[in-house]
Amino acid sequence: MEVATNWFAKVNVITNLFTKVDVKVIKESLSKECILVPNLHSNHNLSKIREILKEKMEMDDTLLFTQNKNNILAEISRKDEEILNLGDIISDDNVLYLKKNLEPDWKYLNEKYELDHGRIVTLDKFEVAKQKAFVMKDCVMRKFGANGYNIGRIEYKSSEERMIKTNLFLTAEADVQEFVKLGISFGRSESEKTKSETNSTCRYIEHNKISLEFSKYLVPTDKFKNEVINAINSEDAERFKKITENFGQFIPTEVYLGGKVCFEGSKNFEGNSKENVNKTAIGAGAGTSEIKVDSSSVYSKGNSNSFEHEFFKLLGGESNCVEKYEEFNKEVWAQSLNDFRCWDCIKYENRTSIFQLLPKNLRKDVYVSAGKKILHIKTDDFEMSDVIGKFELKNIPQNISQIFQNKEAECNIFATVIDIEQIKKTTFSWKILYPSKKNEHPRIIIHCVKGFQKRKYKLKVNWMIIGYDINFNFILSDFNLQLKVLKDYFEASSSTPIIDNKKILDFEHDSEILCFGIPALSEFNFSNRSLVIGHHFYKVQEKNKVGRYIFSYSLDDNNNVSNYVNLPTFTFYILIISNFPTSDAYGILPFKCNNKSEKLFKLKQHNTLKATESNSLKSKCMSLTPKYVSLFSTGENNCGPILLKQKSDGIKTKYINDKFCEKEICICRKNDHKCVFFDPNRGI
Repeated sequence: MEVATNWFAKVNVITNLFTKVDVKVIKESLSKECILVPNLHSNHNLSKIREILKEKMEMDDTLLFTQNKNNILAEISRKDEEILNLGDIISDDNVLYLKKNLEPDWKYLNEKYELDHGRIVTLDKFEVAKQKAFVMKDCVMRKFGANGYNIGRIEYKSSEERMIKTNLFLTAEADVQEFVKLGISFGRSESEKTKSETNSTCRYIEHNKISLEFSKYLVPTDKFKNEVINAINSEDAERFKKITENFGQFIPTEVYLGGKVCFEGSKNFEGNSKENVNKTAIGAGAGTSEIKVDSSSVYSKGNSNSFEHEFFKLLGGESNCVEKYEEFNKEVWAQSLNDFRCWDCIKYENRTSIFQLLPKNLRKDVYVSAGKKILHIKTDDFEMSDVIGKFELKNIPQNISQIFQNKEAECNIFATVIDIEQIKKTTFSWKILYPSKKNEHPRIIIHCVKGFQKRKYKLKVNWMIIGYDINFNFILSDFNLQLKVLKDYFEASSSTPIIDNKKILDFEHDSEILCFGIPALSEFNFSNRSLVIGHHFYKVQEKNKVGRYIFSYSLDDNNNVSNYVNLPTFTFYILIISNFPTSDAYGILPFKCNNKSEKLFKLKQHNTLKATESNSLKSKCMSLTPKYVSLFSTGENNCGPILLKQKSDGIKTKYINDKFCEKEICICRKNDHKCVFFDPNRGI
């Protein structure tokens, strides 16, 4: 008997798998209208039933299934839809009741506003990226209540600033610089009329209802990952730009939803005779669903002044709540925001590059493929009153400092120095001191090699940080520009002392490829305090390669160059540049020999790179902005202890003399040296 009962039970289970029912669907318990949906499987879970109903009727994630319990329709949570089947909740007469969800549903909001898509900013609107980069699996929802109500103002001084601030602020509430860090550019295009606008203020009211945070719940789509992998394998970094055009530049991983209204009074303008108008061009960035920038109407009042009508912008609330400022009723508008279906995205936080959310190995492949970039460049004034000056790099922007401290970025500092007053018979040499402790700043150690006097030297120091852009803010950069940094580590040896060193570098000689070097220390102490480390590069003729030559000299108590000394423990970094976007910002030029000698200071000045009308270095030399320069010779036999001195009208070589300097074989008598120069301030 028991065996028979079990057999019939199994038959019933199998039969139920194929049971189809015609279901009458009623929205809201008080409605008498129903929709007949035929052939639903009673054994399907409610998640499956929901997807079927979306295809057969007007159904979205704001409607909940209900279950009749003691004549009360109890709402079924979205999580329980995976557990319960249709047969568990329909009534005996096959009626399915749906109830309007009063609580905000993140899946509905994500689908409506495409929160898991990247964002792009155009001139007059914010756009959602065409293709989906991520799938949002879950999120953390935070409700604000009364604390979400805010009023404030946006101040601006021009119509250009007004467009940027009101356009970005309405949906992003971010400082313009925050967007610049993410690869957004703000340019200008001219139209027919220019006006200077007096200071003005735009007022706003916002109701923050909820925030959704989903940084941990975004999973890259296979299509997005495959596009990235193809770009990496192609070795064409320009393809990363195309990826952002399709998938967006970045995605905000926290979104505030609710409503915001922004408005202002009319303002006076002062027009000029040429009537040129500046418009702001936004190159890339973030946004929500299309939100156009309203153009304010302007009417003239005489030839010199005009007035602008009131600006009014609305996000969230009933779409027919208001059409213009005069009809705006903030109480009615605020009331409409009680329904989460009327919300809009009003604030974006944690704006993150779409590449940043890729798996770690793939993320690294992206920024390595894009190559190293000039992450930061700055020129500072520095006064030096001793033979040794320590210029501390304190004012590194926080975002750059974070990259610099991240080992994955492989950052290096390169620097160059020029004497503003151009004091004669004075030469400077410098090196980098990297901090050994986290709370210390890197320093540039500057030596006055010769001609030191008891006075203050006024110097200009240009320094730049080069490394991988691990924050992926390189989208607007020129991918044709190639920067590479080589590293040579030297360890001082007492058993086999080395006074100089030559090495063939692992790349072929090319006139379009430039090399610049700088020594770096991890410690600055008595053993290396008085050492000057010099270098230059040379062509290896038989192998068509480039070599580098390094030497070390010591300064005695009187700051005179005493002699060669053994190379200390240090690291030598070589910056290799090719395809810089501005052709006249770099190059190789020969020196002009003038055969002057300054034996008194044991320095021989034998060549000078003069600025002439035909010399592309002229305009740059005259500006007193430090350039990066290095010495290049045609062979390894032409290497020797030579330093370069940068002046406003040219660059001079300073030969460190020794007892053989008067001989015919001395390097100072050879004129095959060239100067390699680079001005990173031009063209970036």
